[in-house]
Amino acid sequence: MTMEASCDAVQAVERLYLQLKSDDNVPDSVLQKCIDSLENLRNLKSSIEGSEISISAPDIEESCLLELKQLTLMHIPSSLNDLARENFIKLINKTFNGTDVTILFAALITCPWYASSQKERGEQAKYNTVFIVYQTTLEQFMAPVNAHLVDQTNIIDLDWFYACELYHFVQFLSKGKTRYVEALYCPQEAVLYQIPLWKELRSNLPSCKVTGLKGFVEACRGQSVGGIGKKGKDGKFRLKDTTTFRQLCDSFRLLHHIHNSMNGLPPCMTDVLEQYDSIPDIIQKSVDLLKSMYQNPDISKKDAFILLCDWKAEVDKCLGSKFNNTQPAEVDDILGRWHMSMRLQGRTYVPHVSPEDGISGMLGLLEKVGGPVTKLKPEQILLITQAGSFMYGLNTATSDSDYVIIFTENTELVYKDDHNYMSPAWKALCKQKQKFLSEKGIQQYMGLIKNNLGMIKREKHKGNPQERKLFYQIYHKLYSLEFMINNEPPPVKCTGSTKDFIMRIRTQPLVDDLDRDVLHKDCIRKVDELKHRLANRTSRLRENCDFEYLIDWIITVRGVVTNVT
Repeated sequence: MTMEASCDAVQAVERLYLQLKSDDNVPDSVLQKCIDSLENLRNLKSSIEGSEISISAPDIEESCLLELKQLTLMHIPSSLNDLARENFIKLINKTFNGTDVTILFAALITCPWYASSQKERGEQAKYNTVFIVYQTTLEQFMAPVNAHLVDQTNIIDLDWFYACELYHFVQFLSKGKTRYVEALYCPQEAVLYQIPLWKELRSNLPSCKVTGLKGFVEACRGQSVGGIGKKGKDGKFRLKDTTTFRQLCDSFRLLHHIHNSMNGLPPCMTDVLEQYDSIPDIIQKSVDLLKSMYQNPDISKKDAFILLCDWKAEVDKCLGSKFNNTQPAEVDDILGRWHMSMRLQGRTYVPHVSPEDGISGMLGLLEKVGGPVTKLKPEQILLITQAGSFMYGLNTATSDSDYVIIFTENTELVYKDDHNYMSPAWKALCKQKQKFLSEKGIQQYMGLIKNNLGMIKREKHKGNPQERKLFYQIYHKLYSLEFMINNEPPPVKCTGSTKDFIMRIRTQPLVDDLDRDVLHKDCIRKVDELKHRLANRTSRLRENCDFEYLIDWIITVRGVVTNVT
């Protein structure tokens, strides 16, 4: 009864939306409320039926944040003792209590250039950050969701509190992003908590390799002056009036990173002056200037900026003459193996292996396609298929011959039958076509139709072959939707009278019964009829595909096997 009630509720609001949209007197604000209600009801139904895509950022306990922030502003790395660390760890664990994540690392990060300029500990700690790396479940990590959603759910950023998922940390560390490099190579006294495998990463990945990455060096160079300076009308580079003292300190820190990298030293994350037997003159002069800025009114931010630019000029000169960047593969190899060991935890990895049957044909196809795919190994390949009009059986003599190659990545294309090559894993997936029918799929098809109708209405491609393609795609998707409404997998390849009609649109001039205005009106009529049929159904498909099945399949084809003891 609950499922029926949730379905009835969604259908009722869909009918209401169609009525409101047809009334020109209804304000846009009312329409938006209806859209929001419809989306909420769809999500509610997906939760009830178990098709909800449950990928989200950890729901942290905000009541602990105030106490954690107070503790963060009380300490600097050198003041941390066992009791302080214990309090930090207790509050961090309480903050993540009830979430399905594992804390891997936490540290108290501060800018040493800012800290060195302040006398009081309270001031030195003013811009501290608690930096946390956590790990989600294998199922969430493997979930087939878009990159935007991954980024949304992988980061919690409150300025003073920054937490990221392991994948996000590894991804940006491999690119040499300064924030992540600073966290990994922070001084030991700044570490609040770390698992043994975290120590292993730091030990196996020397800081000089990461700080030698071109991404790290270029980011430090560009950000050191890019955020605080601007070119005037006369072409001279000047300090922005809005620049803060903190930003100046950040800029000196970034240049200091490059200076250390060129001299075989770790990133500047400890006291600015303690790393040197003989302190470089430019660094000593810069520190002294920053320390004096609050005490001497004759020293301005512009004086510090001039010194900063002089130092950058020295760095640029050295970089151009003798600096050799680390090859990304050196870092990726170490990080990749470590990341895999972190993800497996209690599982074994068995690479997906294709059977000998079909290998020679598959290699021939890869050679035919050319480009980067020729470097793929046979055991990586799940599927090779021709895309576009060839997939639908609507190709002409002038159609492009495009291929889709899938190698242990997210799924698509499970409804097409005559692929050029299918691995056993892909064949197993195709036997479960019914699991991929969903209301979300119907919405996506309707979205493509709406987009094409919009371009036809705007006459964006009027008189061009592209407009015929817009029409044929609309009719093809309408054909597929007829099956989906009846809870049947759509036959991707067109046949019979539908194919004949679409091929006429593809190959013949848009005149007489194929006149563009006639086709446009026909498409609008068919779409309106379909919308009302959808809204007046007495039942609905699952809102989303069988997400759990799909994740299990992805884990399997990527070779992850749960150990049996």
